[in-house]
Amino acid sequence: MPCLSKISNIYPTLTETEKRIADFISANVSVTLAESIHVLAEKTETSPATWVRFSKKLGYSGLTAMKVDLS
Repeated sequence: MPCLSKISNIYPTLTETEKRIADFISANVSVTLAESIHVLAEKTETSPATWVRFSKKLGYSGLTAMKVDLS
């Protein structure tokens, strides 16, 4: 299942911080693919660890795997 579909399927169960990441990804796919985890964390006012946990919540091994599916 594509990454954006996974996000929309679990969106109601996400925490507020996870929703911030989900909303950012949905609105900024190209930025998400291009930027490092530290820049993404800064842009969403979260931590790099939160991005990793979010990726794993979607079923990926980490952010890189999520980015591959997102592309």
